[in-house]
Amino acid sequence: MEGLAELHTHLGGSVSSDILWSLAHEQGIALPVKDYWEFDRLVTIADPRGVADLNALDAIYHWTELIQSSPIAVERSVHAAIGGAYRSQGITTLELRFNPMKRNRGGERDLDHIILAAIRGLDRASLEYPQVNAGLILMMDRTFTAEMNAVIVDKAIRWAPRGICGIDVAGPRPRGERYLYRDLQPLVEEARDAGLGVTIHVGEEGGDAGIEEIGEVVETLRPDRIGHGILAARDPELMETLRATGIVLEICPTSNLLTKALPDEAAVRLTLRAFVEAGVPFLGLCLGAQLLTRAVGGQVGPHPEGLVEVGYVGIEPTPAGEPWFRGPMKVYEWHREGMTLPNCCEVLATNERYPVQAFRYGASAFGFQFHPEVTLEMKGIWTLSAAERLKSPGAQQRGVHLSMHALYDPPIDRWIDGFLDRWLATDVRRASDVLQAAE
Repeated sequence: MEGLAELHTHLGGSVSSDILWSLAHEQGIALPVKDYWEFDRLVTIADPRGVADLNALDAIYHWTELIQSSPIAVERSVHAAIGGAYRSQGITTLELRFNPMKRNRGGERDLDHIILAAIRGLDRASLEYPQVNAGLILMMDRTFTAEMNAVIVDKAIRWAPRGICGIDVAGPRPRGERYLYRDLQPLVEEARDAGLGVTIHVGEEGGDAGIEEIGEVVETLRPDRIGHGILAARDPELMETLRATGIVLEICPTSNLLTKALPDEAAVRLTLRAFVEAGVPFLGLCLGAQLLTRAVGGQVGPHPEGLVEVGYVGIEPTPAGEPWFRGPMKVYEWHREGMTLPNCCEVLATNERYPVQAFRYGASAFGFQFHPEVTLEMKGIWTLSAAERLKSPGAQQRGVHLSMHALYDPPIDRWIDGFLDRWLATDVRRASDVLQAAE
């Protein structure tokens, strides 16, 4: 497995401030601020505490969409987003979503010109970064009329041969009322029949109405994926339906915390635990494994002697882990905290320094302390941008990280590909049933 996938990226939030600043001035857009750093706060979630709510996020998108409202700006934005994702994070599979009608200045710009500009940005990025497989998702909007959304779907179908891979719908609720997703069914079916993927923003907020909306989306639209969907964690029957239908939830914990869709990390843990106990498959790597540990009642903390695992580390399967691991392995690690598990979890792989290297909770939730997904390019970035970590006790030097990649990563790639195939093909039962049987 080479490279990472990012399937939930908004064009309005994925272009760096300096590029947006230049685009705004090149187009003569009247900005409410004159200082670059004030502009940076205007178009990004600059405060680590996030924004007040999703309406505040929409205010940020207002400015990024305005700045991206020309063919030149859209082309450069798409090109920059794809290249930036590869250079900074090693993303080699990327789906970039945007609403073209929010970038044509109310009809002043021709919609086909905006979409083709995005495709040109995609083509340019494909030439410069042939390692990246990228596609564009065109977004409908909940505030749009049926006729406007129909135009977007029609354009998505028309330009599908040029790189449009799917459709979506997002945006604020009109008057804050429950949205009738079923009204989109004819458009969604038309897109699906044309071979486009379907992902729907729903269930990020809205309380009971948001839960009802998820159920309506699952029943009437049958999407491949749901953007967010975190409110489903409050409804056991809905979670069972999601598990049975195999609809993927694009859960974005960092986004949910920044927008206050989830108020704090405790709410993230409760949401995660609800999903895994309902048998919704979950795989957490490093920090994700630690998040799962906390969610099920375990603890995360530093090594008693301050030792870290940064570099290639040997692990061995436990008896419970032998069906999942072929034997001892060298894996890539980048952490300074370890996990202490509750009795409801099984340790699958271990070593002397950090005894929990892989574990399972119930039937379908797994956590790995190591990084099977990290590429050579990412190792190069990490060992430079976070070089101070290499000074920690137990860390390997940069040369070891890079030189050992060719030796150790091919077997890791083969192992993780096999694990994922087996994990996703497993007919899992509800984790709570498995735990009750074990007791």
